[in-house]
Amino acid sequence: MKPLKAIKYILSEYDHKVFNEYRKVEALFMDLCIDPMYTQEVNTLLVAVKMRVPKELLKKNEVDELRELALIKQMIDDYGIKRDLAFEAIFTWSDAIHGNMVHKKLGSTLQDLKIEAAKGDMNKQFELGKAYLKGFVLLEDNKEIIEKDASKAFEFFMLAAKSDHVEAKNYLGYCYDQGIGVTKDSKKAKDFYQQSAKQGSLNALYNVANCYEYGIGIAQNESKAFKYYEKLYKKGYVEAIYKLAWFYENGISINEDRKHALVLYREAGEKGSSQAQYYLGQCYQHPSQGEPNINEAKKWYYLAAKNNHPKARFHLSQL
Repeated sequence: MKPLKAIKYILSEYDHKVFNEYRKVEALFMDLCIDPMYTQEVNTLLVAVKMRVPKELLKKNEVDELRELALIKQMIDDYGIKRDLAFEAIFTWSDAIHGNMVHKKLGSTLQDLKIEAAKGDMNKQFELGKAYLKGFVLLEDNKEIIEKDASKAFEFFMLAAKSDHVEAKNYLGYCYDQGIGVTKDSKKAKDFYQQSAKQGSLNALYNVANCYEYGIGIAQNESKAFKYYEKLYKKGYVEAIYKLAWFYENGISINEDRKHALVLYREAGEKGSSQAQYYLGQCYQHPSQGEPNINEAKKWYYLAAKNNHPKARFHLSQL
């Protein structure tokens, strides 16, 4: 059993007071996580139990980023835990305890997907395309790792699109946009994005806005891009909020308004945009006016790091 699943089992079977009993939790982990590949992760989680990390995180009903950062620092300073392992341990406990970990269940192995896709199931064709694109199939609490194959990914997206699968058309646009499994063709990318957007895909509409912003397969038109981002914003599409903030900050197709831009960046960050969270960390660490607010910078870098922003963890470690 993977460590995260073991934690969830412990939380489901025992009262939270069990975290006061280090030896009991240790025994549970040893019984549940017998695969040697998890030894290092389990040992780090047990150090966290010994430090009473789970009890500290349970004090509030919501995530306290600064408290979590302090616990990470304590793991590094007092117990000599490597930085990356300390981050992962706290992230794991936080996700398990606060219910932030979302498990996507396809209910299908790669073989299952192949069988159903061969029967003409457009949803399974689409999922199979994503599996070949990303190199894994998501199961209930695990991944089935497979070899990436861009050509097969494109092939199955095309099959699903021919059956009018909306998101498959969006993914075809992405394949043409990036040259994945097919020769790069910006015009075809834009065409597939538009087809998918007309059928209601907000992801595709966002990509259409990007096409207008950067001139992908169509003449650059930042004013149209802005209108599309505004439309997406009204529909609650998070990354569009970040884009609007960028337009306001830089006066693109709108009067420059840095104050409103910061409000939008914060809104996007609070709704989970890793790019906005990272940007807010930068703003508080290196403000254009006034003194840096390092606690706020740490908070936003931390959230971005949890959302896998490539630069956030580095900046966080520097603070």
